[in-house]
Amino acid sequence: MQLRQTWPFGVRLIFALSVIEFFVFGGQTAYWTFVTHDLLPEIPIWCGYAAVAFVLSAASIAAGAFSKRRTLVLFLLLNGAYHLCATLLFNLEIFSMVFPSVLDGNWRVLLNWSDRNIRLYNWNSMCILLNASICYYILLHELRIHVA
Repeated sequence: MQLRQTWPFGVRLIFALSVIEFFVFGGQTAYWTFVTHDLLPEIPIWCGYAAVAFVLSAASIAAGAFSKRRTLVLFLLLNGAYHLCATLLFNLEIFSMVFPSVLDGNWRVLLNWSDRNIRLYNWNSMCILLNASICYYILLHELRIHVA
C-alpha cells in the first residue's frame, strides 16, 4: 500500500478537492431537500443525478482513505466524466432557452447576472471546464493515455 504522501501533487490535490466537494455537495443537497423542500418535488432528474454523484464521490473518497491510488484514480475519472456529462446536459437545457437571443446576435444576454438561469449557465460552464481538466489530467498523467 502506497502512502498518500508519495502520490503526485495532482492526485493529492484532486483527492482533497473531492473530499471538500463531497461535504459541500452533501450539505447543499440536504439544505435543498430538508430546508427549502425544492429538490424532491420539482426536479426529479436532479435527484437521480445527485444520488449517483454522491455514490461516486463516496467511493472515490473511500478508495483514497484506504490509499488505493489506482482505484481512486478510476473512481475520480468516473466521477469527473459523470459530472461533465450531467452538467453539460443541464447546460444545454438552459442554453436552449437563451439560444434565440444568441442567434439574433445578442451575446450580452449571457452576461445578465440578474437572471438565475444565466448564473447557473455560467457556473455550470466553469464546472464543465474543471471536470474536463480533471479528466484530462487523469487520462494523461495517471493512466498514461495520450489524448490528441
